[in-house]
Amino acid sequence: MLGRRIYVVPFDRTKTITEESIGALMEQLRECRKMGGILLMTEESTRSLQLKLRECCLGKTSTKLASAFARIFNEGLHSVVDFFDEVDEALRLQNEQIYTLGARQALDGGEMRWKVPFAIFRLLKNDEEVKKKLLECSSRDLIEITESSSEELTGAEFPRLRFVEIHRNEDAWAELSKWLCEGLLSEGLSFTERQEKLGGMRNLPLKARDQLRNFILDPSLSDEQLEAILESLEEYDSSPSLPQAALTARGLFAGDILRSALHKRHRVEFGVDRSTWRCEMAIPFRFKDAPSERTEFGHPDLAITLTLRAYAEDGLTKAAFSRVFQWLKELPLVEKTRRYRLWLQAAANADDFRTEAIEKAVAKRLKIPRSAEVLTFDDDMMNLLWPKLGKNLQVIETFLEEFVFPKETRQFPFKVSSSAWDLAFGRLRGFSGTADNRQLLPLGVQQYDDGWLKHTDGRALRSLCDPEMGGPSQVRMVKEKEPLKILEEILLSTNTPQVSVLIDCGALLTGMSNRQVAQAVLDLCSRFRAAIYFDDDNQVLVLDRDGKDTPLAKSPLQPAHGFTYLDDKHTRGTDLRFAPDAVGAVTICKKTTKDRLVQACMRMRSLGLGQTVMLFLDSEAGRQLAEAGQQHMQPRPVPSLGLVLAYVTARTAEELKSAIVHWALQGAAFAVRVPFLQHVSNGFGAECRTLAKLCREPEEFQLTSYCQSLSTRPSAEEIPRRAKESPKRILKTADLSEQEVRRCEEEANIIIKSQLLYLHHHQLLCSEDVLVTSMDEEQEREREQEKEREREVEIEMEAEICPPAIQAHKPLPEKQWEWSRALQPGFVADCLSGSPGCPCLFRITADELEQRGTPLPQLRDLRVSHVFATDNFLSSVEIVDADCGPLEKAHAARPVDAYVLAEGSVILLSGWEAGHVLRETRCLSKQASQRATQAEDFPTQLNHVSDGGKTMSVCPRGFPKLPDAQHRAVLKLFNGSCDYPRSEIPELAKFLGLLEPSCIHSAARHHGWTERQCRRLWDVLRDMKVLGRNGFVKQVPSMEDSNLKEAVETVLEQSEIDYAPRMVWFHKLLTQISSGHKNPAAVVPEFVRFRLQGHLFQGSSLEELLDL
Repeated sequence: MLGRRIYVVPFDRTKTITEESIGALMEQLRECRKMGGILLMTEESTRSLQLKLRECCLGKTSTKLASAFARIFNEGLHSVVDFFDEVDEALRLQNEQIYTLGARQALDGGEMRWKVPFAIFRLLKNDEEVKKKLLECSSRDLIEITESSSEELTGAEFPRLRFVEIHRNEDAWAELSKWLCEGLLSEGLSFTERQEKLGGMRNLPLKARDQLRNFILDPSLSDEQLEAILESLEEYDSSPSLPQAALTARGLFAGDILRSALHKRHRVEFGVDRSTWRCEMAIPFRFKDAPSERTEFGHPDLAITLTLRAYAEDGLTKAAFSRVFQWLKELPLVEKTRRYRLWLQAAANADDFRTEAIEKAVAKRLKIPRSAEVLTFDDDMMNLLWPKLGKNLQVIETFLEEFVFPKETRQFPFKVSSSAWDLAFGRLRGFSGTADNRQLLPLGVQQYDDGWLKHTDGRALRSLCDPEMGGPSQVRMVKEKEPLKILEEILLSTNTPQVSVLIDCGALLTGMSNRQVAQAVLDLCSRFRAAIYFDDDNQVLVLDRDGKDTPLAKSPLQPAHGFTYLDDKHTRGTDLRFAPDAVGAVTICKKTTKDRLVQACMRMRSLGLGQTVMLFLDSEAGRQLAEAGQQHMQPRPVPSLGLVLAYVTARTAEELKSAIVHWALQGAAFAVRVPFLQHVSNGFGAECRTLAKLCREPEEFQLTSYCQSLSTRPSAEEIPRRAKESPKRILKTADLSEQEVRRCEEEANIIIKSQLLYLHHHQLLCSEDVLVTSMDEEQEREREQEKEREREVEIEMEAEICPPAIQAHKPLPEKQWEWSRALQPGFVADCLSGSPGCPCLFRITADELEQRGTPLPQLRDLRVSHVFATDNFLSSVEIVDADCGPLEKAHAARPVDAYVLAEGSVILLSGWEAGHVLRETRCLSKQASQRATQAEDFPTQLNHVSDGGKTMSVCPRGFPKLPDAQHRAVLKLFNGSCDYPRSEIPELAKFLGLLEPSCIHSAARHHGWTERQCRRLWDVLRDMKVLGRNGFVKQVPSMEDSNLKEAVETVLEQSEIDYAPRMVWFHKLLTQISSGHKNPAAVVPEFVRFRLQGHLFQGSSLEELLDL
């Protein structure tokens, strides 16, 4: 081919097909044929050219233009012979290319598709039982957990964890998935965990949740059983979000998506492309830090889970955090405060829970604002918050659900695909030094071994083993896990030769860029004058000790003079001249196959002729090898070279087994579109546009696909069954006549039959179980070319809210009393005894409010101790009727604005009273200025409550005090506040007649009860009708109640505890909560509706109480 002109034809989906572009391409092809030139195209460009033709035939392109485009194939490329270098890599079955077609559609299931993974990742981070199981698996080397060490931890980071060797049918996965599912179905005890309702899964009775647990975890359930469970759930909740959440969870667990996602290596097999940002979702990575240029994951649930994991491990960039920060700025104050509190609570650690206000403790520890009210939303504030909250899992969830998933999780009704079968449809020639996948080439492609080339496949292996050629190669195990320490271990080990070439076939240095590796080598080893590496543009650069990068072709320093680093992307097809006696270090991971190992070793072109290599195994592969070779020896020795070669050979066999599924399914889809390809080759006719429908495959992924058996089946049964179903699935949406469908199906089945006979003849269909899914499918989506259809948005006109007509009224005169008495000891007792000069105090009860004119009869039995109000507070206005005169007083209670805290009691004051008491307090402070510095408690202090529920205290001297948690919760409820910290929620629940799991746990943790036991007991009590569905105490059973005993024995394992002592306090708790409540279920809605009459509280979380 020397002396021939090369014509380069790049092509991708962004190319616009016009008559001019087609004419230019045809002219270039004619010139190439006339000059006897070489047409150079990548396999990706070849596939794109094929797919673009199918897209044109199926789209709105005119028949004339489609016919002109087809002439490129039947005229321009008709006599072309395809030559592929590294043909086995070009025909890899995993390299299928897909174009999506049709109008963009919303993801089936909506937000539940990412809310369920959110909940699972929070369990992986926070749930104690799950963390214990993870640590147990880590101790058995089944899971790799790496804590962040390079930056300061805030407590909100998601741990870097990856499944190393957890198989689907292992007990370890069964136990872990059981605990994860249990946490998914159990409502959390904290305020943060209760925010996610997950379609009502957490509000189901125990019996229904047990059925749902089987639905999620058991992949072998039949279609009839699954449908019956979904129908039974409709009795408790008829909303569509419940089955959506259940099916999503089933796909993650029974469908094996979660386990598969946690097995992948971040930044090696998947990650977020942070260089081009063409897509904010996780995309496939071809090699270390080498994202796919055009493809994305085809399976939506796998893409969502991997995206969440990628962001959780890397954190948000400054630009991404800025978007979340500006989004927070635009929220209403109430929602802004709630969101920011969730962010702070997500970073809480054990020490923070010792205080009453968790978010305040977290903010103090992280040295950031403790409330959204003081955020300034400028650059300085963002620079302060980003290092502290950039890896906060709650912040990452906010970013994904607001900016990424609603936009990026889209699906399309159809797709067209091009695989190795399409590349092989024609005259194909290829070259490769390895022949591992010769049995899984498309039918019609044969691999020939010339006699004088037969030795090439085994030459590298002989060079590793033969002593006459410098073998056997040394094998070392890498103990470190951080990339920089791994580099130190390889280069500075005292018992190894001096390595000058690092061939990172196992991608052990993930986390460092190629230039960072080169710089680190120069810092570690003074013997190297320069370091050679490939940059992001595949250009070979030389980094000298002055920090200057120079192209290798222009540098006087060559590979023989320095160190060379080849990342895994360049361990195939790279040709550099190293020193004759160079020593190369080849890294091996558990996914290294014989082909990849041989290709990596052959980068040393003089291997066996002076050059040698050493093999470095990562901890995963080394451990598996040591266990396989010397199972009973402790400590385990370093594996031998023979064991390493046997290991990579076994990995090759496993990879080929997994590829059989792709070979069969891609071959079946190819068999359907063969008539179209033949017509294009023979000449484009009117029939081709109809036959193009044979290339269109259904793409839309529905949640209902999880409502079937997801268990593995023997490959000898499953693969033929799925292959035979492909023609029916494709032809069902082809819009052809019955006669045409029947004819096309018969032709496709003939080809599929020959494919299956080939598999049987070569014994490639074995009895091992397989699960045929689309998780490994990748798609090419050209976002610039996808024009969304304009959607007619129905603009909802805001209904004009007419304010209620204000009745005639007049303010009631307030009564004076001796203001100084409020600052004297014994003030509350004097008021209750009717001492002269003291105001009349009334207990805050529904009876008193009703007597004062507040129309809330349902609150009659609502009461709280040590909370009083003055007569002036309760009497505000008088309604006046023109005919009847004064009707009633205090038609609306005053807002809680100020109160006096005296001797453990709370006294609500009117604004007028608070002003006078404040003046007396200031006078007293001036008189006692000399004693103000003493740490002496003052019996009375005045407090002001702001709209956000915060309290400002004024006392003459000593330290300000706050009311206890019960009083704070009640005051905030009366004031309409929506801010309830962890310590106040149980008290508020008890006041309202509610029993929450957190209320049980707050009292039960001293008795050794776990959170899960408290939640389980709460569920049992709800099923026993002791509690209402929303947690209201309906009745108090006797301690000797047999049903109660049985329930507690079931939950708490009666054999290990003493029943009576453990239940005394619990029975008291039930009695305390239920005392005096005749109809508690109606209390909260009536009170909340009353408070929501004020516009201040509309849209706040106070409305959430109505959903209880």
